Amino acid sequence: MFLATTADERFWKTDEKILFLGEWCRLYSRKQAWSKLDHEVLPHHWKNREKLYLDYQFLDQLYDVYLVKLAAKLNDLHQVDYPIRYWRIIIGPWLFNFIEILFDRYFSLTQAKDSGKVTHTTISDWSVTAWLADDILVFKDWSLKDNFNLYLYAEIIRFINEIPYETLSVSTQKLHDPRPNISSGFFTNSAKKAVQSLVRFLPDSMNRIVFINSYIKPLMLARLQVSLGQLPYPYSPVVKAITHPMNSRMREQLNFSHGSNRFETLLDKMISDLIPTVYVEGYKNMHERALEAFPNDPSLIYTTNALIDNEGFKFWAGWHTTRGSKLVVSQHGGHYGSTQWSAQETHEIQTSDKYFTWGWGEAENSRLCHMPSAQIESRAGHPEPLSDGIILWVGMMVPRYAYWMYSAPVGDQTLEYLEEQKIFWEEALNKVHSLLVYRMPENDFGWDQKKRLTDLIPSLKLYEGNLSFYKQLKQARLCINTCNSTPFLETLAVNFPTLIFWNPEHWELRPSARPFFDELREVGILHDSPKSAATKINEIYQDPMAWWSLPEIQNVREKFCRQFAYTSPTCLSEWKRELEKLTGK
Repeated sequence: MFLATTADERFWKTDEKILFLGEWCRLYSRKQAWSKLDHEVLPHHWKNREKLYLDYQFLDQLYDVYLVKLAAKLNDLHQVDYPIRYWRIIIGPWLFNFIEILFDRYFSLTQAKDSGKVTHTTISDWSVTAWLADDILVFKDWSLKDNFNLYLYAEIIRFINEIPYETLSVSTQKLHDPRPNISSGFFTNSAKKAVQSLVRFLPDSMNRIVFINSYIKPLMLARLQVSLGQLPYPYSPVVKAITHPMNSRMREQLNFSHGSNRFETLLDKMISDLIPTVYVEGYKNMHERALEAFPNDPSLIYTTNALIDNEGFKFWAGWHTTRGSKLVVSQHGGHYGSTQWSAQETHEIQTSDKYFTWGWGEAENSRLCHMPSAQIESRAGHPEPLSDGIILWVGMMVPRYAYWMYSAPVGDQTLEYLEEQKIFWEEALNKVHSLLVYRMPENDFGWDQKKRLTDLIPSLKLYEGNLSFYKQLKQARLCINTCNSTPFLETLAVNFPTLIFWNPEHWELRPSARPFFDELREVGILHDSPKSAATKINEIYQDPMAWWSLPEIQNVREKFCRQFAYTSPTCLSEWKRELEKLTGK
């Protein structure tokens, strides 16, 4: 059988039987084309959730080994001597993401080879220079697209050299989408420049605790800063990576010889090929510009999500941690503290001096500190359910290609998720149908969810507008959440009637969290099947508040929120007290 690795039909042979490497090859918008072909789809190797978790543990250990070795190489290359923590902050997110992506693509191809079905394939002749990302933000964007994965599969096929292939020459022009943006705070460009210019003239003592990407509303943040004896500084600088040409000599100095097996030998080669230029050719430039853009002498740096793809922040924060500044990171959404595994949570905790959670903790980890969620407290008022409002049904979507490793659906398990939504609809009463509004996720990732849902549930009302989740919630009587993420924590925290259903085999929970979720199940808030959730909504849809106000519901909700969505009317004073303690005041 001919092996097709991506959805790029230029690299298919349609006159013979095709083995699609995964469901990502079959774009729903092109169903008219591929449905007529004689084909099979190879099951994804991480459909086996036990294997997925074991692979995560293996890759997490492998990441630590490669981090040490890559840090040493970069220290030598740039003639510096920074500790592992510095490099973990700067290159850690990219390195782990790259290792897991390469492993998934490699294992998919070896599984196809071992199936005995593959006779040949077609690969691209694109060179590495076409796919050398400026930074992690660009790399993450590319890693979810067909073009980059087509290149990656080609490199792996050449490396394993056990699948016969022919090469197709395709132009590299217009391969890439426009560069993705990083959020730069609350102000217009002119206002940001004015604030930044002003801050440069302020004494360091007026900005010792620096908040970057805080997820705290401007007014609330300003009040907190003033209470700490500082001038308000709600602007988060953004220093974007500059495009640099590949320097082959520099990259040769990053060559590895660590690999103890075939995959690691491939990894040795691909790290030096594809590590973004901001860490190699553009390192010095980014270091200098980052230190110039951010405050000079912080005693404490606080952030929520800047540790992953804000390169300027990472260079600045990494450097200041080597000079004694403390790095405080706060949880910035759902899934944290409850999921069985999460690469991002692990990274954020490992790099921080103190990690603020929304209530949960681990006795053996002194870095964890539960604090009121400033993110939830920052919401403008608590929405009151409307007795005659809609039922807001919050959808989700994950990428077609495997990316960050955490306990959530992977690959074609997304299609199982959509089937579950169909079952929920079919089991709900017609009177419920008239009230349901499905809130589409912001990113479709090429799944064509709108068309799929329209075909599965023709009469379903879909919402794709610009209203924020909170504003749309003000139109509702009840909210239905379908994944372990932020929205259901927010609705529980503000005491808004909430139903949750998800497949527990795709949203695995850590042992410490299970008792709290079990209690949600016992009172009918959380359901493990769409049929069970539909039965409950049929029972309560006319007056959700009558059910929601029951003492047993409220007791469980309050207990759960203290653990996973903690809020407090004295939020600012609690934050002030903890931050001053960390700075020794």
